[in-house]
Amino acid sequence: MDYILKKNKRTRMVRIIIKLDGSVVVTVPYRLPNYFAKRFVESKRTWIEKRVAHFVDLQKKREESGLPKLMNVTEQKRDYREKKEQARTIITSRVIELNAVYSFIYKSISIKNQKTRWGSCSRSGNLNFNYKIAFMTQEILDYVVIHELCHLKEFNHSPRFWSLVSTLCPDYKNIKASMHPLGLSLS
Repeated sequence: MDYILKKNKRTRMVRIIIKLDGSVVVTVPYRLPNYFAKRFVESKRTWIEKRVAHFVDLQKKREESGLPKLMNVTEQKRDYREKKEQARTIITSRVIELNAVYSFIYKSISIKNQKTRWGSCSRSGNLNFNYKIAFMTQEILDYVVIHELCHLKEFNHSPRFWSLVSTLCPDYKNIKASMHPLGLSLS
């Protein structure tokens, strides 16, 4: 198994980090012999391989959904700054088109770099969307927009809410299931 070994004078314990690209970095105390680090990594081989496989699988699912690769915080902030206005145009257009069927009243549309949500709707009628949905598949983008629009009428997940969603998105259950492995949620 390939890994990068780093020795650090301030490190007191062996630390294994699996990066977003699937690479493995092992940081050990400076005086720890290399053979001990190698033996430790071998003892954790199964765990490491599972974690690497998880990240590789997650990256593949993200690419299939139209999401960008997993990014560190700095990359994600830069991506958000570069794509925010394009996302605003795409999402606002879909809100207007899809709301033509519902005719719900909303106050504002915000495009955010949310870490835990694809979208949300406040009780005061503000719609919030993660900028990344603008670059996902059309069915996922539409599902998120429809979901949040329907919260303007039903601020819950009752059967009435799902009935409203199914008006424009009859396949919502499958789309929702396909989004589950991508992380984040809807409210």
